Amino acid sequence: MTKEHYEKYARLAECVPDKVTEGLYEHPYESNIYNLTYLYGVDRHLNNIPLKRFDRKFPIVQRLVRQAKRTPHGGLSLDNNVCILKHILIFRVLGVEPPVGAVIC
Repeated sequence: MTKEHYEKYARLAECVPDKVTEGLYEHPYESNIYNLTYLYGVDRHLNNIPLKRFDRKFPIVQRLVRQAKRTPHGGLSLDNNVCILKHILIFRVLGVEPPVGAVIC
């Protein structure tokens, strides 16, 4: 992730509350934050969360971004939706420190 990528999705994610991410990483037998921490430990990009869970949140995220007048040129795509939600999970819910300018792979 580059600094530009981080800044783009930080700006888009500002208008989406953390509560929207509920249901993305729940586990029936463990605490949700513990499960999310585990998923992040296994894959820093959270590719282990099924895309269909992110896709279900698309209408909500799209509406919130549009209402805040932050829709990117060409509209909000499913890719943007996933990046916004992953940004919220990683940087706001888990509290991972954002990049300082270095490329994170």
